[in-house]
Amino acid sequence: MDTWLRGEKMPEITITIDTDPKSPMSMERFILTVLNEIGSNSAQVATLLSEFNKYRLGMKKKSAKYASFRVIISNLNAEGYIESTSKNRVNPFDPSFYKITEAGRRRLLFLSNR
Repeated sequence: MDTWLRGEKMPEITITIDTDPKSPMSMERFILTVLNEIGSNSAQVATLLSEFNKYRLGMKKKSAKYASFRVIISNLNAEGYIESTSKNRVNPFDPSFYKITEAGRRRLLFLSNR
């Protein structure tokens, strides 16, 4: 499993998300899709938000706010769909990293089949 610390450059990952512009992907589905695509690696919350906002911009939609995005992350974690890989953070302002769980993969499958 890989995580990246502040100041380190994350490897470039290209994930193509093909959705109907009239029906944009929810934050929940976006997060689970990206984490599923990167497999056992984890992603930083700020990076996920940045990529979600790029996705929204491409769909000509309003950007998400950090607070609302963080609520979704917290809910996904509480429900067991994602798990923190940065549990030993000393400083609460250090970046948070998460990866998808098997329950998260099942949830993504459910969301994709709606």
